[in-house]
Amino acid sequence: MTQPSIQSEGAPRTKRFWAPSTWLQLPTACPVCALTAANGGLCQGCWRELLRVRRQGKRCERCSLLLTKEGGCLSCAGHPPAFTKAFVAFDYAPPADVLVHQLKERGRIALAWPVAQVLAAQLRQSGFQSSASAMPPKRFGCQSSASAKSPKRSGLQSPTSVPLVKHSGVNHADPYLCNLEWWVVPIPSRAASRHKRGYNPAAVLARTLAKCLGIRYQPCLHEVSSWFSKRNRQRQKYRNHEERQASDVPNWRCRAIPAQVGILLVDDVLTSGSTLHHAAEFCLQSGAKIVYAAVAARTPWPNNDEFSDF
Repeated sequence: MTQPSIQSEGAPRTKRFWAPSTWLQLPTACPVCALTAANGGLCQGCWRELLRVRRQGKRCERCSLLLTKEGGCLSCAGHPPAFTKAFVAFDYAPPADVLVHQLKERGRIALAWPVAQVLAAQLRQSGFQSSASAMPPKRFGCQSSASAKSPKRSGLQSPTSVPLVKHSGVNHADPYLCNLEWWVVPIPSRAASRHKRGYNPAAVLARTLAKCLGIRYQPCLHEVSSWFSKRNRQRQKYRNHEERQASDVPNWRCRAIPAQVGILLVDDVLTSGSTLHHAAEFCLQSGAKIVYAAVAARTPWPNNDEFSDF
């Protein structure tokens, strides 16, 4: 005999509060100013301020260093990095430094997608559309350039509406970049840092950026040993510019990369460029055709004048 249902036929079903359509509408605190925002992102005021600061000043064509005077970057002229060009979302200065700190040290991994939006806008204009990539999934507010509509989130803009940083005149898509298959490769994190945070910030940003661009996420760089000398146990963020440049080559290993594959290295902060330089060398030695870099923030040096009097 069938037991009668406890719930009557006319009783409405209780909607699960953890459904995505529900929790995405809940108000959250802005990670920069702590005012009301939505979807775990930034409020409208902080987002506008980030874009305003980002458009100011002239930058180096290669490392995206903010130059204070007319001239070139002596850092790249004297020691050119192995990567061809670095794309930077923001400068590591208020209010972007708070955003990067929340993403890197506070576990706010949801902040990776607004940073990825800004980077995706720059990369698309430069021709980053892999020939072997599929359409990206409609997540994190990211869509391909072929999409007619983009989801609107409170306080955030779509990637196609983000103003681009024009380094010299009008940017045009490079046909050479369009014919390559691209891999998004995160910079490996130290084992101690991964154990402390529980995640790799560069990998979180790289995975989100790959979904925004619709290209392949391939972590082909790996740390092969956790045994370092006492000199190398010091973390990069505690070193000055000279110590970063003189640091030893990281104990990494890169798997073989097929021909006609371009590498897009992703890191959280670009300071001296030594980490990205070593990573680019590993990728080029493993068969990469070309190496570009994309970072969340670029550190403006206090003695910026010495790099601008070229």
